[in-house]
Amino acid sequence: MKKRRLLVENNYDFQLMGIVAPMRAYKLVWYLNQAMRIDFAKQAECEIHPFNRAAIKISYYQYEAPYGNFRLIENRAVVNPKDEIHYLIPELKEFDFLLYVQGEMHQDYFERLRNGLKQLTIVNYFKVFDVERIATKENLIF
Repeated sequence: MKKRRLLVENNYDFQLMGIVAPMRAYKLVWYLNQAMRIDFAKQAECEIHPFNRAAIKISYYQYEAPYGNFRLIENRAVVNPKDEIHYLIPELKEFDFLLYVQGEMHQDYFERLRNGLKQLTIVNYFKVFDVERIATKENLIF
């Protein structure tokens, strides 16, 4: 039987930050909620099926505001098949967390978010990424 492939063009209208913070996700979420007056809530683990790799489960926290959607995503898989280490975005494996920001947010709010991360002493480092340059950006669509 002949196989057909469906090619889908995704819309990547979000901003992405990588965060290095050597701690458990719930602690980082607590600090973010306190410092930035937002309310991240734990979501059910999401199973992702990356292209040409085994399925992985990713843990994440979400906050939905009237002006945008925020997700704090653990880059490292929760359940590792065969006890191997897998990452949601393998080319960004030095980052513990990914902060996904989507919506009609003013640039000044995004700057306040960046300044808030700078002030948190628990965050060792963070970086804003150009989503178009990430090879496995499809893994962020869930």
